[in-house]
Amino acid sequence: MSNSLNQLDIYMQPLQECKETISKLMALQKYCFDDVTKASFEQLKTLSHCSSPEQAMNLNFYFCKGLEAHANYLSNQTYAALSDAQDASLSKWTQGSEKRSKD
Repeated sequence: MSNSLNQLDIYMQPLQECKETISKLMALQKYCFDDVTKASFEQLKTLSHCSSPEQAMNLNFYFCKGLEAHANYLSNQTYAALSDAQDASLSKWTQGSEKRSKD
């Protein structure tokens, strides 16, 4: 019985890691949403004080550049989290398969 529970733990580990990855991804999404929402309101406030269309276009350009940087950061963090989860899961599945074939 103990041996079968041990085998079950081996196969449950990747699922636990998926749960951790999902939590990381949710935190990244929340961070992005909060930050972009705050920046958008700040942008609207700043644009309302512009004295010329050129000034507004320049501010909007820099705002968009900031969003691009933010999106790049988020995509890099997301890719890293998914890559780590994939590596860990493949390692655990391989270990589990090898252990199962030995038993």
